[in-house]
Amino acid sequence: MIDFTMGNRTSQLQQDYKVAKQRLQTGKVALVRNIFNDLSDHSQTKGNTIDKATFLKYFPLPGMMGERLFAVFDRDSSGNIDFVEFLTGMALIYHGTMGEKKRFLFEMYDLDGDGVVTKKELHTMLSHVPSAFKILEASLQEGQIPSEADEILNYQDDAEATQRIDDIVESVFRDRTSDILTYDEFCKVISTTPAILEIINIFYDEALPE
Repeated sequence: MIDFTMGNRTSQLQQDYKVAKQRLQTGKVALVRNIFNDLSDHSQTKGNTIDKATFLKYFPLPGMMGERLFAVFDRDSSGNIDFVEFLTGMALIYHGTMGEKKRFLFEMYDLDGDGVVTKKELHTMLSHVPSAFKILEASLQEGQIPSEADEILNYQDDAEATQRIDDIVESVFRDRTSDILTYDEFCKVISTTPAILEIINIFYDEALPE
């Protein structure tokens, strides 16, 4: 199991990298290598790494969501992503176990990295989900000019999404004595509130084609 907890990050990353290579078929490893090489060639960093700006162009996620995805990939917190980190992250997104994806999401929602997810953090990240889907949809329909009817529907969708997010967050914390979730509590919440898992669906079929 890929482990994202604190500890000896270097040795843990090497173990996770071995697991990641085993999960990806040879062709997929080569594909990830080609993607990495292209992104690193366009990065401003020295050496064979990907900088944040280039990474966020490949994963065009809005605001804090993109920042957190980069942070979770950047296992050594160097500010750049090397191939080991990139392949490990890609394998986790597309071939990780449900337990690993829960840990991955927990670290994305834990904005300040203090080991818990607060009510505010949960609301902030869920608020970015509709925008992320819209950005990816727009990238697939690039060149199409939205009509006035589309704009009206988008406004209605935004209002409905905001209300839905408010309702989800309130339901999660309604019977709790504090406004924080530990990892175990977060996992229990996911089992009853699958909407929190929607973030992981953003990546499918967008970044790792067959």
